[in-house]
Amino acid sequence: MTYLFLFTIGPVQSFIAQARKTQDLYAGSQILSDLIHYAMSWATSTWENHSSVEIIYPYFDGTTVNSSYPNRFVAKYTGDNIANFGEALNDEVHRFFREDIVLSSIGSTYYAVCEHQITDFLETYWAAVLLTEDYSKSMTNLEKELAAIKNYRCFKQLPQSETGRKCSLNGFYNALYYRKTDKDSTDVVTRKYLDANCQLFEPTDTAAVSLMQLQHGEGLCGISFVKRFYKATPSFKSTANIALMATLEALKNAKELNAFLRHFGKNLDTINGQLFFSENLNKDYLKSQGERFSENFIRTAIDLLRGIEKLAASKNLKLHKYYAVLVFDADNMGKQIEACTSKEIHNQLSEKLSSYASWAKDFVDSKNYGRSIYAGGDDFLGMLTLPTLFTTLTALREKFATDFADENLTFSAGVCIAHYKTPLGEVLKYTRAMEKKAKKHRTSKDCLGIAVLKHSGEIHETVLPWKADTHWITEYLADITDDLKNKFSAKFIKTLNEEVAIWEANASDRNFLNVTKSEIKRLIIRQDKGMGGSATELACKVSMIYDQTSAISNATEYFINALNVCDFINRKF
Repeated sequence: MTYLFLFTIGPVQSFIAQARKTQDLYAGSQILSDLIHYAMSWATSTWENHSSVEIIYPYFDGTTVNSSYPNRFVAKYTGDNIANFGEALNDEVHRFFREDIVLSSIGSTYYAVCEHQITDFLETYWAAVLLTEDYSKSMTNLEKELAAIKNYRCFKQLPQSETGRKCSLNGFYNALYYRKTDKDSTDVVTRKYLDANCQLFEPTDTAAVSLMQLQHGEGLCGISFVKRFYKATPSFKSTANIALMATLEALKNAKELNAFLRHFGKNLDTINGQLFFSENLNKDYLKSQGERFSENFIRTAIDLLRGIEKLAASKNLKLHKYYAVLVFDADNMGKQIEACTSKEIHNQLSEKLSSYASWAKDFVDSKNYGRSIYAGGDDFLGMLTLPTLFTTLTALREKFATDFADENLTFSAGVCIAHYKTPLGEVLKYTRAMEKKAKKHRTSKDCLGIAVLKHSGEIHETVLPWKADTHWITEYLADITDDLKNKFSAKFIKTLNEEVAIWEANASDRNFLNVTKSEIKRLIIRQDKGMGGSATELACKVSMIYDQTSAISNATEYFINALNVCDFINRKF
């Protein structure tokens, strides 16, 4: 008999987003990807029992190892014993997680402490339906079967022992690994409400567990502890390193930078980016990072940093403190899959998605425009530098449009620009929220949502359609940002913000539209001082932004905030 088979692993969003460091974020994504890769490999090469398994989605040829896979796979199963296959696969994935991921990462000694948390952590589901001649209907029935199984929400009650201090990352499981601070007394377990079996690490005991893996006063559960060790993920660049990437790349051969690196005994791949900011060159911070912290050492570090700052200023560069997180996924993928009338068409779509994912990851990483965390084809998660943000967004969207022109596929994206010290969990939450806002504003979706979280607490949010006339909206945003940097004052933005609030309440939609566009042109052209047509061109671009935001929202908030985003980026790089 021939079946369509669907296998999925969770939890996904919560597992990935529960992160204090970029290494937590990357490791969470990588663990789920590696689990699915192993599941597909086992299904196609290990399971025998007189049956065959052919992966349909995602693209998987058995030899090429992608760095990112989604948390599910669809396969064609030919043979009997489908129930035995599903249960055997389920058991094998759980075994692989325990032994090949957890045990190999943290070792048997630390595993014994958290085994009860590890055993029941993974949520795995599978479903199968007979494959009929109507492939699309079979896929629809398969998704319904899986949804029905998930609705049962089978779970095991947490033991009464899970009542102490919770994990610093997920706030759900008990903290079982804790690094003491200098102020912690001998009765730290009682004072900190730690689990009686909690593994304690002394403040200076970094032989087995480094300060990058467990900081002073930090308590982690078993799942979070594994993230810190998985595949040497501590080397993944921090938010500060991402923010600085463009500048450090431009200065990589400078003697001032190399002297600073030598002082800390690091290179560009291992240096902690926060050391490039003077507020962190103090005894408390350096000690928390396991660095030397004598007065002479700190004084020399500050002098060397001033040399870097002076050199950067001479080259019109800055030591950036802000970076961006990008998440996007394809619009209406469910409908696209329903339109697949055969296994072959579905598999071709999977291959195209895989090819695009590989290109997107290589584009971002190789050009040092940031670092990709997950690139699965129809969705992407990555961290981007501020100076190249609009260039990167334009390239990703344009390539997607080209590759999927036949399918007429689009994607909606969320971007959050944040200070490197903003809690990563908050940044991820805002990024996902902006993606959701981008998807809900039009029936066709295909929008871009951007949020700026200022270190002061002020927030700017805007949503715009991707396409503006014959250009991508990010091209207009990039041009406006460049004009604000090199030619025009941003004063007109503040003036517009003050004026439109009055007009919006006292004019019809039509009059308001005309008055606003006239005022945009007047305010910008007033700044023109022998620049030829530059002011008129800028006015046209700003008016285009106004037209696009008006198309999805009656309020002018998105329009003003789009300009505020451009001005913010202009002032920060």
